[in-house]
Amino acid sequence: MFVAYTDASIRNQKAFLAFVIVFKDKSKISKRIIVNQTNSNIAEALAFKELISFLDYYNFEEGVILFDSNCLKCHLKKTGWKTKKYISKDTKEILRRLNIRTQVIPRKYNVAHRVCSENKSYKSTPISTINRNYFLVGGLVYLGNP
Repeated sequence: MFVAYTDASIRNQKAFLAFVIVFKDKSKISKRIIVNQTNSNIAEALAFKELISFLDYYNFEEGVILFDSNCLKCHLKKTGWKTKKYISKDTKEILRRLNIRTQVIPRKYNVAHRVCSENKSYKSTPISTINRNYFLVGGLVYLGNP
């Protein structure tokens, strides 16, 4: 179980993409990526795409992704297509397979906004040390094997 935040900011003709993943055991992963992009909607879509790729690659399941972009929300609902070539068609299928929900939040609550807007590095928990043995059995959460 995790909560992930994604955001992007534009400065000096560069887009700073960021995502932060907070796991149930309080371990955190923070990533910041710099790309050549000047459109903030496209940068938000690229940050979301990077997060989805990361979650899919490491097979992190059952969580929620929080972001502050209405354009991204419209794209995921298929009511706006401004970013359609930056997010793959199978995004919804990946979200469904990994049991991940999405939600729009105000920018002041977005943890990733601080990561992408400050010129600072943040320490992440190594992926190999994250406890993946959380699972549900009969509504109770157990650690490890039953």
